[in-house]
Amino acid sequence: MEQVIIGANWKMHKTLEQAEHFLKEFLGHLPVLGRCRLFLAASYTHLSRLSRLTAGSTLLLAAQNVHWAESGPYVGEISARMLAEIGVDMVVIGHSQRRDQWGETDQMVNGKLRQSLAHDLQPLVCIGEHLEDKECGVSGEVLARQIKIALRGIDAEMAKRVWIAYEPVWAIGEGATAAQPEYAAEMHALIRATLCDCLGLEAGDSIPILYGGSVFLENAVGILKQPNVNGLFLARSGLESESFIEIIGAVRSAGLA
Repeated sequence: MEQVIIGANWKMHKTLEQAEHFLKEFLGHLPVLGRCRLFLAASYTHLSRLSRLTAGSTLLLAAQNVHWAESGPYVGEISARMLAEIGVDMVVIGHSQRRDQWGETDQMVNGKLRQSLAHDLQPLVCIGEHLEDKECGVSGEVLARQIKIALRGIDAEMAKRVWIAYEPVWAIGEGATAAQPEYAAEMHALIRATLCDCLGLEAGDSIPILYGGSVFLENAVGILKQPNVNGLFLARSGLESESFIEIIGAVRSAGLA
């Protein structure tokens, strides 16, 4: 991959004032953060204002969700067209907390991916297995199903624009522990093989696969050194600009970006 991708998902954190403070501080460091491709996923209510701050920079601004329809009677939902028109660059699709808390299905993920591509938003499709899947030895089957349904109807050329985030569900949240680097490498290899099987070698090899799930300064480099790990998707460690910048610095010091 040409670039390491590192992004943060703020989830339901930060007031607008706090988000603007973070961004102004972070953008000041952007020129010295190397070849990393960086993004931030903020709350819907912040996106319009933050897009004015990120305009002209290399930092991608992401929404944390999007609807699968172009428009319609969907109360409280936001379409890809609406996000694009306020300057959003990217969208997170199928996060495990959306799947588990709001019943989001693989078919919904497929619709959201189609809409994102139709409106030139960079999609980050999240996949991951639960602890029960891991303990029963079916992690591979779960991940392959999520990938295949997400990419249904997406041809190889379109799929080259997709990013994947592998986030084991059991590694997300307060008190959780990240996957061991060897396990992450095993799952990323399986994901890569599934992408190549679905799309062909050229397209399958071109799609970045990020790891997310309890990534901190202590384990970021070890995970990123693994084959087929092309980036990191942060949560708690991306809430403060200092910790986010520290991780990027560690990645650069290790010669990975």
